[in-house]
Amino acid sequence: MAALTRLRQLIAAARGASTIEFAIVAAVLILPLVLGAYDFGTAMYYHLQVGNAARAGAQYLNVHGYSSNDNTTTACQNNNFTCAVQSATPLASKVSVSVANPYCGCASGGTYTAATFSPPCNVCAASGGSDCCPTGQTAVTLAQVSASYTYRPIFNYLGFGPSKGFALSGSATALIY
Repeated sequence: MAALTRLRQLIAAARGASTIEFAIVAAVLILPLVLGAYDFGTAMYYHLQVGNAARAGAQYLNVHGYSSNDNTTTACQNNNFTCAVQSATPLASKVSVSVANPYCGCASGGTYTAATFSPPCNVCAASGGSDCCPTGQTAVTLAQVSASYTYRPIFNYLGFGPSKGFALSGSATALIY
């Protein structure tokens, strides 16, 4: 009989009901916030990795020089450009990297001036000329390395944002001597 009386008292009690209701509502409200923060953080991490891939490609060009075949459409073999880029990031073959044709410029100390002449850029005479840098500046060859990756969020967020993902891109400039 005492147990039945205690059970009736528990059923009639309402002291902790608002706490339980708050816990249920808070979980429903906080879950999208946590998932959105995770998704944003993951997208930022991938954006950094795309930049790392572009910098790795530029570093490869600095060491090995430019080739018109330098892009990630070729297979990774014999430590080529593709191997260097794919080993620099956990995205590996999911990131695509390409190298634009090299272009010339004139450098002097910390300044750079774009030049109108075409590579090879280091054929200038010491006195300069119409196809060369002015006296006192050095002709440099540069190549732009671009990397891209499409990030697909874990949720579509009720139709906000592109359905096929977000394009992440990065670039780096390689100085080729």
